[in-house]
Amino acid sequence: MYGGQLAAIAAKNEGVMRRVLDEIAPHVAFRPDMNVINVGCGYGEMLSELRKRHRGQVVGVELSAEAARFAREHYGLTVLEEDVNERISAGDRYGLVFLIATLEHVLDGPPCCARCARCWPPTAASWCWSRI
Repeated sequence: MYGGQLAAIAAKNEGVMRRVLDEIAPHVAFRPDMNVINVGCGYGEMLSELRKRHRGQVVGVELSAEAARFAREHYGLTVLEEDVNERISAGDRYGLVFLIATLEHVLDGPPCCARCARCWPPTAASWCWSRI
C-alpha cells in the first residue's frame, strides 16, 4: 500500500483543489447528468473533490501508473491509465473537461486543448487552470 507521506501530501493537495473549485464554481453550471473528465488527474485530489460536489459521473485520465493506482485505491475513483488521445479515439463525450495544473507538463499545450475539445458536445464547458 502507500506510505503515510504520500497520503499526507494528498491531504494537503485536497485543500488546494477545494480552493480552486471554489474559484471555478461560480463560472460552471454542474448538472447531475453531466459527465466530467479530469485530464491529467494525478493522484486524484481534484477528481475526488469534483465527485463530492458534482455527484455525477467523473472519470480521470492519467499517464502515471502510480498516481492512477493511488487515486483508485485511496479515493475509489475511476482513473484510466492512458493518453487523452486514446479517450478521444474512443468517442467518449463529456459535459465538462478539466485540465488542472496539466498544460505545464505537455509539450504541445494548444494542440492538447484542441484534442480535448473533441471530447465535448457544443453545449459543454471546459476549464483550464495552470501556473506556468
